[in-house]
This record gives sequence, structure tokens and C-alpha cells, in this order.
Amino acid sequence: MIDLCGVDYSSYKDQPWDGPRYCVVLHLLSIDHNWRLRLKVFAPDDDFPVAASVTEVWSAANWFEREAFDLYGIVFDGHTDLRRILTEPKNALIKQYERLFALDGIEFSIDDDALDAIVDKAIEFKLRARGLRGIGETILTDAMYELPEKVHVTADMVLQKLSKQSA
Repeated sequence: MIDLCGVDYSSYKDQPWDGPRYCVVLHLLSIDHNWRLRLKVFAPDDDFPVAASVTEVWSAANWFEREAFDLYGIVFDGHTDLRRILTEPKNALIKQYERLFALDGIEFSIDDDALDAIVDKAIEFKLRARGLRGIGETILTDAMYELPEKVHVTADMVLQKLSKQSA
């Protein structure tokens, strides 16, 4: 693997683009055969772009995938750093829950240990990035219906809610 990068086609060639907006481009090189291969994978959802991670095949892709995530918000399903997906992009799940609870005047907070517990469970259950929303909904369903004044998510709460779900 030579390079992996994200591409935003929304202003490609200064013309309107018809098709998926985000793409991941992977450049591969065989030194033995002097072959080069460029692989393009388009993310089907422009609002939440997701592509499969290649870090299990090429560990060096870790940094490149994090850079594409930081620059374009492309989520790499199977990437080992799922915690950032929960908190950093503008449409991050934690930010969505903050906005949802704020609509009802509810203060929402989550501990760092709780974020780690959510990621650990997503990996344990082999849910990867796409399973993070389901875990969040499992943890917060009661609060969404009861509408308390304050919702504070702890690691103990995460483990308790998820142990009930798997029982």
C-alpha cells in the first residue's frame, strides 16, 4: 500500500457532480512485478460516509484512515479507533444525542469511560461502526421516554444496560 486518501467530489472540476459525494482512493504497488493499482470506493451515503477499513490487511493504513476521517468525516467500518466516531464529526452520535435531549431542555453528559465501554462492546459484539447507534439507543431508550432533567451516562450504566439486553 502506497497511499489511502479521501476525496470530496462535490466541487470536482468546478461542475455539479452527479453521484456519491465521498470516495476513498487506495494506491497499491507490487514492487516484485512493478504493478500499480488505484482502487476507488464510493460511500453510498453522503450524510454519513462509510467505507470498509483496510487496517487488518495493511496496518499502515491506520494513519491514512484517521486523516480521511479528520478531513472528510469518512468513517472506516472496522477501524480500531471507533471512539472518535462517537464524538468528533459534526454528525457524531454523541452530538446528535446532545441536540436531541437539548430540544426538551435536558442536560446530557457522558463520561470518557462510558465512551470506552461503548466501543469495547461494539468490538465484542462484532458490530463495528454501524452498531454504535444501536448501542446508544439501547443505553438511552429509557431516558428518551422518561425525560429526566439530566442524563449522565457512566461506564457502569453502559455495562448494566447492555448486560440486560444480552440476557
